[in-house]
Amino acid sequence: GTQVVAAVGGKVINSNPECSSDCSVTIKGTDGNIYYYDHMGGGTTKTIKKGDTIEPGQKLGLVGTAQDAENTSPHLHFDIFNSSWEYHPACGRVCPNKADMIDPQPWLLDAYKYLPE
Repeated sequence: GTQVVAAVGGKVINSNPECSSDCSVTIKGTDGNIYYYDHMGGGTTKTIKKGDTIEPGQKLGLVGTAQDAENTSPHLHFDIFNSSWEYHPACGRVCPNKADMIDPQPWLLDAYKYLPE
């Protein structure tokens, strides 16, 4: 049930607003990178549709249950890819080209210091 918000602004390039479980949203950021959010709860992404313009910090959905996370602990699956990813088929368990992935940890650690107490 934790709120999921957009890391950056951009355009929604893939979404499944009618999903009943394991919902995802993919955004092409204004920086050209692709941002992939997965394992959100059924019905929690219903307002996000392909072609929408997203603002940084805008709510995308809510972290789902263990069922939404393929029977693992509830969590958000978050990937960042360089712009060449949009030419690949949907990324499943194994992404087509690992070289396209960007490690978000440095950005997340930097952003952590700005969170409220």
